[in-house]
Amino acid sequence: AGMTGRKVKATLAVALVMVGLACISVLDSQVRMGGVELEDCLAPPCGFGGGGMAMPEVQYQLTQPVSPVEPHPMTLEALDKANNALSEAQRAEDGEKSNEAQIAKARRIIARVKEEDKAELARSNSALWKAVGSIKHSLGGYRRKLSAVKTQMMSRENYLSARISSLTSSLGRAKVAMARRLSDMKLRLAVLEKEPGPPGKDGKDGKDGKDG
Repeated sequence: AGMTGRKVKATLAVALVMVGLACISVLDSQVRMGGVELEDCLAPPCGFGGGGMAMPEVQYQLTQPVSPVEPHPMTLEALDKANNALSEAQRAEDGEKSNEAQIAKARRIIARVKEEDKAELARSNSALWKAVGSIKHSLGGYRRKLSAVKTQMMSRENYLSARISSLTSSLGRAKVAMARRLSDMKLRLAVLEKEPGPPGKDGKDGKDGKDG
């Protein structure tokens, strides 16, 4: 837009110069056609000295009437170019204003989007750190629970190990005691087998035999 404005201004300046030259040309031709005469003094100084005499009055008079002259074609062309340049300059200025308005609007939109993105990012960061804190707290709770469970399992394992050891010892002692009791019972049975027992009860009378 800035380059267009400079080009239009340059074109306008050239057109104005051409208009001036055309006007000077027309005026010069009119003066030549009119034939200017000087009254009382044709080539100053007009013979007056330095004795304080007043300078004679100089008057100009056209010897023939000046007829109207049609505008020179270069003048018309220059005027057309000047008008076109002015129109183009106005359009360029309007375009620059429109572009500046659109650029300002785009900048406002960009600034608003940046602010919205910044606020959204801040909210996202806050929510993210809050979620991270919640997860860390949950992990801490899980770790504490896991530690408590491990402690309980170790306590139970120790308790079960102690019980198993105690049961194993008890079973060992019980086996030894049962072996001893079995040995005593076998010894007693052997002794009892060798000792005579008390007489038994009398048996029933026998039946009579058959007749021969």
